[in-house]
Amino acid sequence: ALCVAVPAATTAPAPTPTLTRTSLGKITLGMSVAQATRASGIRFTVGDPSNPYCRYARATDRRLGVWLMLTRRGQVARFDVSRPAVTTSTTVGVGSTEAAVVIAYPKAITRPHKYVRRGHEIWVGARPGARSGAALVFETDGKRVTHVRAGKLPQVGYVEGCS
Repeated sequence: ALCVAVPAATTAPAPTPTLTRTSLGKITLGMSVAQATRASGIRFTVGDPSNPYCRYARATDRRLGVWLMLTRRGQVARFDVSRPAVTTSTTVGVGSTEAAVVIAYPKAITRPHKYVRRGHEIWVGARPGARSGAALVFETDGKRVTHVRAGKLPQVGYVEGCS
C-alpha cells in the first residue's frame, strides 16, 4: 500500500496592503469601517466614541500596525501606520531610512518634526499647510521612519492625531 502525506489545507493570509496618499490597499478615503472591512478583509475595532468629530479604528491584526482616522460621519480621512509590515509601492515605510524616502520621492518636502528633537516630517503630495489635497507624511527620528500618515488635508497634517 502506498501512503502519501498530504498537508492540511491552510488559509492564505490576506496580502499586505500597499499605502498611497489616498488608499491602503483596497480601502479608500471616504469609506466607512464596514466598507473598509468588506473591501480589504481586514477587521477593525472602533475606538472611544467620546469625541464625535474624530476617532480611530484599529486593525485587529496588530502585526499590521494600521489605524484608520474617522471623521464625525464615520468616514476614513487618514491612514496611520506604525509597523514595517505596510509600505508604499516604492517599499518605503516604518524602519526605512530618511535617505530611502528622499530617493523614492525626490520632490518630497522635509521639515523639522514638531515634537521629536532632530526628527523630521517628509511630505509627499500635498504640501504642509495646503488647504486641500492628499499626502503621505513620513515621521522620522532624524535617521529612520518611525510612523507614516496618509490621507487628506487637514487630517493628514494633525501630528497629534485626534487630540
